[in-house]
Amino acid sequence: MVNFSVGRSALALVLFVACLGLMGDAAGKDPEWTYDNDTDVDDVDISDDGKYLVSSGDGIYFFETANNTPDWTYDTDYESSFADITPNGYHVATLGGGDDLRLFNRDSNSPNWTVSTSGYAVAISDDGNYIVSGQSSSTSTGYDVVALYATNSSTPIWTYDTNAGSIIALDITPNASKIVVGTGGGYYFEFNRNSSTPVVSLNADGNSVQSVAISDNGEYIVAGMQQSSGNGPSQWNRIYLFKSGNEDYLDYTGSSGQAVRAVAINSNGSLFASCTRASLELFSKNSDDEMVEEWTNGGGCRPGQDSAQTVAMSRGGDYIVTTSDSGGYGLNFFSKDSSTPLWSGTGFDNYPGASISISSNGQHIAFSWDDEVYYYKNHLPVATINNVSSSNIVFGDSITFNGSATDSDGSVSKYEWSSSIDGILSNQTSFSTSSLSSGTHLIKFRAQDNHTFWSEYT
Repeated sequence: MVNFSVGRSALALVLFVACLGLMGDAAGKDPEWTYDNDTDVDDVDISDDGKYLVSSGDGIYFFETANNTPDWTYDTDYESSFADITPNGYHVATLGGGDDLRLFNRDSNSPNWTVSTSGYAVAISDDGNYIVSGQSSSTSTGYDVVALYATNSSTPIWTYDTNAGSIIALDITPNASKIVVGTGGGYYFEFNRNSSTPVVSLNADGNSVQSVAISDNGEYIVAGMQQSSGNGPSQWNRIYLFKSGNEDYLDYTGSSGQAVRAVAINSNGSLFASCTRASLELFSKNSDDEMVEEWTNGGGCRPGQDSAQTVAMSRGGDYIVTTSDSGGYGLNFFSKDSSTPLWSGTGFDNYPGASISISSNGQHIAFSWDDEVYYYKNHLPVATINNVSSSNIVFGDSITFNGSATDSDGSVSKYEWSSSIDGILSNQTSFSTSSLSSGTHLIKFRAQDNHTFWSEYT
């Protein structure tokens, strides 16, 4: 960091050394570590800061991502368990097709509480105060119920019997104010936290609502549907955009005749992605609330186990990661600006299910395939201010700045010098100027990698 004052007589300087965030080799990227679960891994989730990771299947495994040794494990006795972790990694909720609903915290493998039930979808609010699950009914209907819990009690706040088959998709806003649900029996529901009466109950003509996602602000919902064989119009193999509280969709688009098995949406609902076996599509939303296709990648997504997520988006929507179903099984990592993957992790066997999760800033990725857990990280290179020709200058004098940047898993493509008074000064590693304004300057230096990640200032 260099801090300096430019006056009519003299000037003092502050240098700012930046760290640089970079993605990996476009030809392929190796995981930081792997973990052999011995049995199938059905779901993974990673905390927003990328420090904690949970995997589930025939057991629950909790990791600090600094290494591949689980902090703790829990034997569920059944496969097909699904897990959701809070952004700070403190709470974990799990549920399975033949297993109970459980709440854990990161300090212990002893559940805070357990509910004897089963199901295929569970989510915990970002604040860690609420859990919503799609679980088996205690009545004779045979259909799943939506159940809302406060994390301080195993007694549900309310339940709602869907009368519409298994719940295979659900999502919740950060404070649990809104909940969206999709069923295999062809219904889409929206709830407010304070009532078990649906705000929206949409009959999809018996077609499966495979995936749902709601924006953090609770305003927009995207849903992916699959036409049931011989039932309903072909239009149900589509992606639908809803405004919260409205049964009538805002817009929809086709999906090449393929079931939309996974969707993701960014925090304000301006970008969303959908994935089928045929393609990954990225959409934006214009001022008229219409869907605008940004790009399509023909690689497609590998289907996950039941409600396991196979496409994920960073909170701001800058990065998208998917399981890959063609061109080499594995995963693909994208910037929102291009349909060409920034990097890929491939070479996996043809296996029928996978799951994926991404941290808030896109730097950390959890991935499961077969019986393995994989942790990927986009390493942060380092940018350095090497030299400043003088720390005291007179207004109008020339001063020279010299910097550099290195990266362990990619290349640097852009540089940026800036002043707290004059703004952007240069996009070169070294430059000279004699036009700095009078005053005290904070000079900052940063760089951007070949995969669009800018550094954080230090």
